[in-house]
Amino acid sequence: MNTQSCCDTEIITPNPRGGAATAVVDGRIYLLGGGHNQWIHLGDTDCYDTATGSWQSCASMPTPRSNVTCAVVDKTIYVIAGLMNPDARTTDTSIPSAQVEAFDTATGQWRRCADLPFARVKPAVAAVDGYIYAAGGRHEDTNTTQIVRYDPATDTWEQVGELPLAVRHAAGCAAGGKMYISGGWEAPAEPGQAPTIHDQLIEFDPATGACCVIAKMPTERCTHAMVAVDDRLYIIGGVRGKKEFLPTTDVYSLNQACWEKGPELQTGRAIFMAGVVDKAIHLVGGWSRLYKVPVAVCECLTAGR
Repeated sequence: MNTQSCCDTEIITPNPRGGAATAVVDGRIYLLGGGHNQWIHLGDTDCYDTATGSWQSCASMPTPRSNVTCAVVDKTIYVIAGLMNPDARTTDTSIPSAQVEAFDTATGQWRRCADLPFARVKPAVAAVDGYIYAAGGRHEDTNTTQIVRYDPATDTWEQVGELPLAVRHAAGCAAGGKMYISGGWEAPAEPGQAPTIHDQLIEFDPATGACCVIAKMPTERCTHAMVAVDDRLYIIGGVRGKKEFLPTTDVYSLNQACWEKGPELQTGRAIFMAGVVDKAIHLVGGWSRLYKVPVAVCECLTAGR
């Protein structure tokens, strides 16, 4: 396999921020929500057209949120959970959100959807066969193991499984009709102890409800991104240890059940966004110092054999 960086031209995000969500629809990369620090959350929605190399602003998300996640079903982007301010007058307090809002890329309009069963921050999210799955995340002060499923046709949520461990800031993606969850952060069992950053790659099969660890990653990480290209999962960036930023990429072949090294990032980043267009992996935004320095420069990685 040949995987390399292809940053031939420098692309600058017009509104650099961390903790946003990314979705790809018809060759366009949508950047939704996020924040400039840990307290002020944004509803900004920007769109990058990979064909023309241009950015444009779209209608803002009704509820400003950061540390959000999203998934796409039928060209509609569902923005899920995250952190929000308790009310419009408060900018120094953040609470987990249960809100789900949908952006119709054809009309440019937002609508409110059914809330999650309970508020959570940074679950791993993926769309599989027309349903959206949210796994783990922080609920109040603790992580959850719940896997819940959203049906856009009925606007309803239900619990469909359990993770083998409770994590937040894991990454999720879909491949081959299954959902994959990688890494994540777990709070210490006792005050004063160090948190655990996990190295598990988990597979969830919606058809059977089975959920298990299928491999250990070469590098433990959280606040990273994961995307699928063909039969390979690209696990990119994030942090480990005492907020050590990782410029590395681990690549897992689902067919061969083995790991390979991927490309090094030009800029280590955390709580950032990744989207795939024609096998090119676009990395957008995130933090080079958590909640302090957003990354303005986008990167593009190509996946090849």
